[in-house]
Amino acid sequence: MAGTRVERAALPGYVFRTVEVLETEMITPRVRRITFGGPELAGFGEDRSGPNVKIYVPLPGQKRPVMPVVGADGIARWPADDQRPTMRTYTVRDYDPVTRRLQLDFVLHQAGGAASNWAERAVPGDFLGLTGPGGRTVLPADWYLIAGDDAAVPAIVNLAPKMSRDATGVIFVEVADEKEKQEVEAPPGVEVRWLYRDGAPAGGTTILQDAVRSVPIPASGEGFAWVSAESATVRALRKYLRKEAGLSPERTLTIGYWKLGSTETDYSAKYDNDRDPARHEHHHEHHHHH
Repeated sequence: MAGTRVERAALPGYVFRTVEVLETEMITPRVRRITFGGPELAGFGEDRSGPNVKIYVPLPGQKRPVMPVVGADGIARWPADDQRPTMRTYTVRDYDPVTRRLQLDFVLHQAGGAASNWAERAVPGDFLGLTGPGGRTVLPADWYLIAGDDAAVPAIVNLAPKMSRDATGVIFVEVADEKEKQEVEAPPGVEVRWLYRDGAPAGGTTILQDAVRSVPIPASGEGFAWVSAESATVRALRKYLRKEAGLSPERTLTIGYWKLGSTETDYSAKYDNDRDPARHEHHHEHHHHH
């Protein structure tokens, strides 16, 4: 065969797993919870920790993704680019090491979302690739300012119990409407406020930005801010948190994972997902956060 095969080295030190869809359940009108299992989940989470996994979505027409192959030199390499699955970052909703069952929540009907499209059609017996866990979560703090949109709900559910229990603060969650509310186990002094778009398109309002800017920043104590939403919102809020709220880069975690009017893949290649440059876990693979 003429032409060269582009084989990119995969992330070193990660176990690449292929997992099987066991069941799916709509937990809100827009969110599908998918339970995964399979022998390759053995050892998951034993060698590394963190709230997220990177998932590898099969290309249209594939039942399972084409995953990296370990060569004679011990290095895992991806197949040719036209067979390479789409990568996204998702927060683990639940993992049971005894039954080896992993749950991820997918927001359906997201513009340009390869993972969302896959999740909409997924049935038991389909396969997904994954590596992880990994990623950062909230740090201990005296006060918190947390803000996210629909796709950040699993991450917010995951981080809320990890917040300092005597902390104060507020969590803002922007979703389509009241039916998208989920249980968030925040500390008693941290208020959870749901913001509803009520018919406005995702990314088409400033309700999340306005809410964050309306909160008085405590004059004392150590704060921590976490923002995950559409990229323009995240850029504006990162600037606000650094310049006006006076938080250092170490005390903020901002993740812009989608951009209005572009597909996730174009966006990732161009903007590297608007993550803080100092916070890159892997410079050579793009991030997509959900």
